[in-house]
Amino acid sequence: MTLEQVQSVKNELEHLNYEITTRGYHKKNQRALMTPELREEIAERDNYTCQICGRYMPDGFGLQIDHIIPVSKGGKTVRSNLQVLCMKCNQSKGAKLQE
Repeated sequence: MTLEQVQSVKNELEHLNYEITTRGYHKKNQRALMTPELREEIAERDNYTCQICGRYMPDGFGLQIDHIIPVSKGGKTVRSNLQVLCMKCNQSKGAKLQE
């Protein structure tokens, strides 16, 4: 890490009053980007169908919007990194990368 990079991280942490790591701060921001409108858009795009088992959930019950690359692994809340999963598939996937 260069001196400039260290100074940049120090400035970010000062801005956060040292209450959270910069990684934790960015994870919180990614989760906050998951708006109800974005959830509906992804559900419609994936036709209310689990992308692992194929379960169709037109009423939205049991439907979950999931990060393909988990936020904990650096994934972003962008349309290309989101998918519809049923509750069972999402719970079994956890914070793992989908194969």
